[in-house]
Amino acid sequence: MFTDCIEATHVLGTDQNFAAKLEAARAKLYPLKIGSRGQLQEWFEDFQELEVHHRHTSHLFGIYPGHQITPATPEFFTAARKVLEIRGDDGTGWSLGWKINFWARLRGG
Repeated sequence: MFTDCIEATHVLGTDQNFAAKLEAARAKLYPLKIGSRGQLQEWFEDFQELEVHHRHTSHLFGIYPGHQITPATPEFFTAARKVLEIRGDDGTGWSLGWKINFWARLRGG
């Protein structure tokens, strides 16, 4: 969200002070990391999940609806795919909808 807001300020030529605050806040976020199983880490440490098929996938926001994880970032693109492979395709209605979008962005029907 920070990235899109920053980009909008540049396109619109306005709110440069707000953009600077967002850039400073974004710089404080933990960077994307790849875990020991080749997965995109959900947390700042490489914790093992207690429930491997858990439906929450907020760490995949950079695939969808974001655009920070793309084929242009192949290591993270592959690591995001690994998350979905580990978690499987089961889930509740809303989480399945998200997984469909993730798979589409990962070019995997």
